[in-house]
Amino acid sequence: MTITIISAGITLIEDKGRSDYANLGVPNAGAFDKISFELSCKLINEVCAPVFEVLRGPFVFQTTKNLVMAVVGEMSVSIDGYPGPTNSVFVLGTNNTIRVQPKTDAPVYVSVKGLEVESSLGSSSHDTLSQLGPAPLKDGDVLETKDIDVNDSTVGSFISQSLKTVICDLRYVPGPHLFEIRGNWQVRSIARSGIRLSTNHPLKNPNSSLASFPVMPGAIQVPPSGLPVILGPDCGTTGGYPVAGVIIEADLHKLARLSPEAEINLIPVSPTEAAAALVQLERALSKAITRPEDMGAW
Repeated sequence: MTITIISAGITLIEDKGRSDYANLGVPNAGAFDKISFELSCKLINEVCAPVFEVLRGPFVFQTTKNLVMAVVGEMSVSIDGYPGPTNSVFVLGTNNTIRVQPKTDAPVYVSVKGLEVESSLGSSSHDTLSQLGPAPLKDGDVLETKDIDVNDSTVGSFISQSLKTVICDLRYVPGPHLFEIRGNWQVRSIARSGIRLSTNHPLKNPNSSLASFPVMPGAIQVPPSGLPVILGPDCGTTGGYPVAGVIIEADLHKLARLSPEAEINLIPVSPTEAAAALVQLERALSKAITRPEDMGAW
């Protein structure tokens, strides 16, 4: 054995998801906060690897061999009771115990190089809707990893540039159904299936139910209550409620970082602006990590 889960908290195994099977009714799933997920994978140089998505802590495990790993997000980390590194790549030694405690409602991502996890339909993501993928972790679970050299070149890498973003501002492309949703809303509840919004002035919905049509994460549905729901990564692939718009890809990660009762601002943008925002985000991500070789001689 390699990793023994001592305290699972609420922790899932997630990766990039199952985007190729929507035509068969399989939800996308995958990491909720795609930016933190991507950074955790980039740090250990394993693109789209399965990682631990910690939704509620503490997440505690012990290892029987050296691990190369990283923890990304807003959290506190301790190793055998002593403060541990965050947002960087480090070696967790044999028989060490690591404790990860999220500081906010946002998920924290724990990436372990060489983690071996079962796959379903090309992904190791757990989907809360279809129950595909590995089950949520529980105390006592045991996982394996490949043998990794502790002198791995990624050790010492760290996130050197934080992404400048306003979490409460969510940009969306309007349509296909006509609703005026721009402006301020309050978050009512958050789940991987969707974010429920509330207001003192619900929308008037003359078409509360339509023939089913394809939907996707980020779609802003308007149910009969007039209180929108922003679909999350574990949403179904079809829906029968009108869609007032779709959150742009560059802002999808913000959904995971919201808190109940938070105030958000929905901002309409054009498809061209949405594409430009994604390019800008990708450029920022490409510069976010510093490697030991980047720092030159001391």
